[in-house]
Amino acid sequence: MTRAVSTVVDTLLFLLLVSAAVFVVTGPTTEPVDVPADDTAEVLATSTATVEYEVGGKGETIRRRARGTYAGLLGRAAVANATFSGRQVAPDGPAFAAEVRGKTAAVLGANTQVSARWTPYPGAPVAGQVTVGPDPPPRADVRVARLRVPVAVPSVDPERTYGSVASGVSRAVARGMLPGSTAGLPLGNGPHRRAVAHRFDVLTRGSVARTPAEPGDVTAARDVAARALAPAFAADLRGRFDSPRDAATAVETGTATVVVRRWKG
Repeated sequence: MTRAVSTVVDTLLFLLLVSAAVFVVTGPTTEPVDVPADDTAEVLATSTATVEYEVGGKGETIRRRARGTYAGLLGRAAVANATFSGRQVAPDGPAFAAEVRGKTAAVLGANTQVSARWTPYPGAPVAGQVTVGPDPPPRADVRVARLRVPVAVPSVDPERTYGSVASGVSRAVARGMLPGSTAGLPLGNGPHRRAVAHRFDVLTRGSVARTPAEPGDVTAARDVAARALAPAFAADLRGRFDSPRDAATAVETGTATVVVRRWKG
């Protein structure tokens, strides 16, 4: 079941995960560095923001609004900004991601970078990422905090074969990137759904049924996308994991990872 990002969920995840996920990446110097990356993570996990953005084009631009915690918005932006083998999937994804980056940058201190990444499993051909802030200097001592946030992509139950794992992942990705409403992801209407479904088919060199013609037929659009993705995922899983069980264990479609890096100037 799709889980909506909420302040309560993000706060719970922060309390459970961030305290155990703070560590120091040590550079050439030996002096300790006291830069509270976990404080920044707490702000991102508990403070809320509203993002306004435009989608569409050619006289059909629609103004939309999304609200959530900063961490939740970053996770949603990572999904919206997904690529397949390095090529952009959702036409409206970059616009939303850009607005989230701008909103997040306004609350970050100096010498801070925040990134969010979503992928169905490590190394998957589908992945999305957004980054806010500069890279740390090469000689800096960097304090890092990580937290996990839920995204509106269904979780996948373990299966017995590579094909069944791939099928579950493809359905989850299609449902997450082609939501039935604007509540889960800031990705839009019928034309958008048809464009995303067609893009997946083209990028995977698929030969599935024609992209649905009805603007509101989200079920058909998801079916086109899922059938295009399943063979690509199956081939990738077979080459990446020793067994279907290992593949199923590695799948985690329903969360994104937010990483905070802070360093002394």
